[in-house]
Amino acid sequence: MSFILHERLAMEMLFLQRYFTRLDSAITEKLTKPASQEGGWMISLDLEQCNKLSATKYKTITQFANNFKLATELTKKTEFDVIHFKDEATKVKKKYMQLNIVFSKKSAGDLEQKGMKNITRKRLPPRPRVTVGSDAEDAWARKCIAILEAYEKELKTVKRKLIKADRERLARYRKIVGA
Repeated sequence: MSFILHERLAMEMLFLQRYFTRLDSAITEKLTKPASQEGGWMISLDLEQCNKLSATKYKTITQFANNFKLATELTKKTEFDVIHFKDEATKVKKKYMQLNIVFSKKSAGDLEQKGMKNITRKRLPPRPRVTVGSDAEDAWARKCIAILEAYEKELKTVKRKLIKADRERLARYRKIVGA
């Protein structure tokens, strides 16, 4: 079973949770510590969703939870702490109806301890108001290329690559300078 959580999707989900979600205090009281921290978010999946996303055919949430290894793998290899647990609130008799998966951002100290760096790209300079094809435009594009290539090199050290938007920017800047 595998889930693909792209960096851009994760960031958009964090943005949505932070700016557009309101949580009832009755819910947040039941959340584990990572779920209630700033920058954390939780998704709840029923058995059908779990099986559909992972291409499996488990008959109970308990079976799925016992075999769900992705949380530990994501915690080890990414900048997120990921835990999962069966949702007690949805328990009917002895059967759980939902699985909760909680994502929270690791602190910079945690990342350094585990040998992971929080890599961020330097801000690109704004495009100057110059004529297309001028020397000033060429100089600006070269600065942008240098920033993106340095960022790309840093990402490669942790086996990551530029997001699609940055790859497209890099191609545009290279076209401007004729590279």
